[in-house]
Amino acid sequence: MLPVLTPLFPMLSPLLRPILSKISRTVSLQVILTGLVLQIPASVGLTGYLSFKNGEKAVDDLATQLTHKIGEQVEQKLKDYLIVPQLITRLNADQVRAGMVDLNNLSEVQLFLWRRFQQFNDFKFNNPTFITIATETGNSIGIGYRSFDRLVMDVRDLSQGKRVEVWHLNDWGDRVKLRQAFAHPDPREQPWYRAALAAGKLVWVNPSVSIGEDDLLLSVDRPLYNRRGKLSGVTHAALSLGDISHFCKS
Repeated sequence: MLPVLTPLFPMLSPLLRPILSKISRTVSLQVILTGLVLQIPASVGLTGYLSFKNGEKAVDDLATQLTHKIGEQVEQKLKDYLIVPQLITRLNADQVRAGMVDLNNLSEVQLFLWRRFQQFNDFKFNNPTFITIATETGNSIGIGYRSFDRLVMDVRDLSQGKRVEVWHLNDWGDRVKLRQAFAHPDPREQPWYRAALAAGKLVWVNPSVSIGEDDLLLSVDRPLYNRRGKLSGVTHAALSLGDISHFCKS
């Protein structure tokens, strides 16, 4: 009765064929075709929606993977950065205990710290801000960068008075020009010194404001013992929080 319907059947879902077989005897071809046409945009819309949702999920999955990967890389770089001051304090403690440096000889301590700083100064973003050795006698020597971004040495020599002298250095670590001098608390009263003695081992000390600066410093500190196991002082390696922020942004 409706021979034109036969070519359409293979295109239709098997579930629709029995239904169309029955209604084709009573319903006109125009009505059937109209129903089929109306199904097309609905099918296309459903397909498009599913494709969009699948694509959206794929983008979310990719963003999650990238965020996780970046987080892992930042964490690893930060670990590499923070290992430097720990290594410095360990090396200093080992060499003092081995008798390789006399803490009562400030000229010897000065040369010792200069060489130590140079060992780590070539690592991009990994160099410490300041390295200090303070002794049980109240003297201290530190080397590093201050806010004027030039390598200096801080010296507190009680034989010269209770003040800290800030010296510019030449390429061999010699003091060449006095930049400034200011009153300085006894290093043995500093929070980092006390924290190291209380811990009796390596310890991270909460950030504190650098004397004579506005910079916040995070430090690793460790007590120093001589060959006989007697306390000789504390070794201090500090990192600027500003440098850490710059490192993370890089």
